[in-house]
Amino acid sequence: MLDSQTIDLSSFNTIELLRLQTKVIGELKGRSIVRTNNNPLADYAEYLAAKALGLELCVNSQTGHDGKDVHGLRYEVKARRVTTTNPSRQLSSIRKLNEKHFDWLLAIIFDEAFIVDQAILLPHEAIADYATHRDHTNSHILVMKGAVLKDQRLKDITERIRAAQLES
Repeated sequence: MLDSQTIDLSSFNTIELLRLQTKVIGELKGRSIVRTNNNPLADYAEYLAAKALGLELCVNSQTGHDGKDVHGLRYEVKARRVTTTNPSRQLSSIRKLNEKHFDWLLAIIFDEAFIVDQAILLPHEAIADYATHRDHTNSHILVMKGAVLKDQRLKDITERIRAAQLES
């Protein structure tokens, strides 16, 4: 019981806490309680984006974007953790792409140890060139590999996001 064996988590840094969470999720998966490994990755990516880009994060129920910068530009943040058992670089569903709820998509790819591997900004208008529409989810799917990573409109902000991660 934790009551008699209190764990002081305040001495752990952010990466250590995320790695501990991975072990807990692994145990829960082994017990068939949860099915995925990725939580709380999305929230962490939004935190890093806000820190690196000076974004004001929106409330969680905000449609289509996660934060705004000082100029009013809207950012949708997507994250993916690549692991040895799941090397996919597919981002989660992008809903209502045609309604242009954001100006920039920020894709942050983490390695298995939660270290930022790549952080890419894509303008909204570039996404339709690479995303695939899925009728059954009524959304667009974008995979962060191949031609999309060579697009001239892309902005690589990996170092800015890594710097924010080092400060966290």
